Amino acid sequence: ILYYLCYFFYCAVFYHFLFIYFFFFFQAEDGRRDLVRSRGLGDVYKRQIPIQLGGGIRDLDTIEHYLDNGISYVIIGTAAVKIPGFLHDACYAFPGQIMVGLDARDGKVAVDGWSKVTGHDVVDLAKKFQDYGVEAIIHTDIGRDGMMNGMNVQATVALADTLTIPVIA
Repeated sequence: ILYYLCYFFYCAVFYHFLFIYFFFFFQAEDGRRDLVRSRGLGDVYKRQIPIQLGGGIRDLDTIEHYLDNGISYVIIGTAAVKIPGFLHDACYAFPGQIMVGLDARDGKVAVDGWSKVTGHDVVDLAKKFQDYGVEAIIHTDIGRDGMMNGMNVQATVALADTLTIPVIA
C-alpha cells in the first residue's frame, strides 16, 4: 500500500508541478551564472512550461536576472542553510518564486555538494523555511537517492506530512 501511496504522491506532484530542472555549472565573467539561450530552452519558454533553476545562487541580483529571463522558480540550496537571512530576503523580494533544495543524510542537512553534513534537522529547517515563504522543498536523501538506491519514501513522506507546501523528491 505504501508503494501505491508514494506512486500516487509522485504522480500528483509530477503532473501538478511540471518542471524542468536546469543546473548551470559555469560562471560568466561578471561572476553571475549565465543563462544559456539554447533552442531547447527557448522552445520550453514559448510553451510556457514552468522552469526551475538552481545551483550556486547566492545573491538577489542573480535571482532577479534569472527571473527576468524567463525562469519561473529559483532553487536555493547551500546558501539557504549557511545564510538564512539571504533566503528570507529572497522570499520577501520574489514571493512564490523561491524553492529550497534540502539534501539530507540520516535526517541531517548536507551542504556544499554533499561534502559536509550539518547538525540541522531536515524537518526543523524545512518548517523554518516554509515560514519564510518558500514555494516548495526539493528533498534528496543522499544516502539513498544520491547513491542510486531509490527514493527514501519514509523520510520524504514524513517531511511532506509536516509541511503545507509541496515536497518534491
